[in-house]
Amino acid sequence: MSLLQTLTEFRNSVQENNLNFTSAYQVNIAGDYIFDKNIRVLITEASFLKIFISWERFLEQSFTKYLTGKKSITNNRLSSCIKRIDMNRASEIVKGTNKYIDWSNPDIILRLSKLYFGITNPYTDNLNPIKIDLFDLRTIRNAAAHLSTTTSKSFDSLASRILKENKSSVNVADFVLTMIPDTTDTVIDYYINVLDITAENIANA
Repeated sequence: MSLLQTLTEFRNSVQENNLNFTSAYQVNIAGDYIFDKNIRVLITEASFLKIFISWERFLEQSFTKYLTGKKSITNNRLSSCIKRIDMNRASEIVKGTNKYIDWSNPDIILRLSKLYFGITNPYTDNLNPIKIDLFDLRTIRNAAAHLSTTTSKSFDSLASRILKENKSSVNVADFVLTMIPDTTDTVIDYYINVLDITAENIANA
């Protein structure tokens, strides 16, 4: 699979799950929601999680492809300290002695990219400017996936900062569909745009 196919797969997944947000809030002729609130929340949170997973998959796939010597969409090949290898070997090298790589943590990806591709590479160039956004997405993911006192506090703090007013016991589904103050974007629209631009830049290295 080429970097173009990897980018296309990511975009298709995001588009499919983004449509679910609208579908969850369909109304009937009388203007009433078709689904009750619990179902709307379930669909919205599940769709957000799938978008997040698609982003992690894009990072993993693009990273290992570049490590195997695959060219970018613009026909460039990244300089690497690793000799030409296949995808399985690339995955093993990236994991090292770990059971898995946490692709949701930009600091880990940045360290790995510097180790294998040098100080300047598509990941350092494109992930460094959006590190705060990526950690924010991770906080939302944690709140949607496994709510606890710690995740709840972190998420409330994030929601308060983004929405510019004090928030407590925030619902992930309601938050991601809320308009960001002084913009024309919902929270999820903003993050989808950030991820799409970043993925395109990485794939076009």
